[in-house]
Amino acid sequence: MSMLTLKRVLCAIDFSDSSARAVGHAAAFARWYQADLTVVHVAAMLDRGFGPAPMESELVPVGPTHDQIVEDVRQTLAAAGVGALNPHVSVREGRPVTGILDEATAVHADLLVLGTHGRSGVSRLLLGSVSEKVVRTALCPVLTVPPHATSAPADAVLLKRILCPLDFSPSSKRALQYALSL
Repeated sequence: MSMLTLKRVLCAIDFSDSSARAVGHAAAFARWYQADLTVVHVAAMLDRGFGPAPMESELVPVGPTHDQIVEDVRQTLAAAGVGALNPHVSVREGRPVTGILDEATAVHADLLVLGTHGRSGVSRLLLGSVSEKVVRTALCPVLTVPPHATSAPADAVLLKRILCPLDFSPSSKRALQYALSL
């Protein structure tokens, strides 16, 4: 079996504790595989109107400016100790799932890393799950970092056990190749 090759790692962040943990894991993979690291934040937009899904021109920015968000991302990366990797920072506007998937396509990501919030029940139904939608629709492998994962700097991330469920489909066989390589 051939070793896994990662050239481009993408990490999506939303400034939550979950995404801070994801940054450490993404940086660890970038270091292990000597891959480029891109960190993306998708700034949410509000619909101006009602009815069907709005056009891009009907969306209104929410919160800080683009430059402020870039600075916030850089501070998050500095706090996580990943500055030495010289990660590329990308800020997109729009819907988080679409923005993350578009960035993954644009950078030709070999691995997409994002944190999960661990919501369930009514909270999950009302708020949705960005990570679940990304996992279901991404064209590249996705590593989700759960809320109970250790918050460790990139140089301290260790994989001790890997669970790889199989249903013998082509995609699960490919997942097994990744698991064995890791």
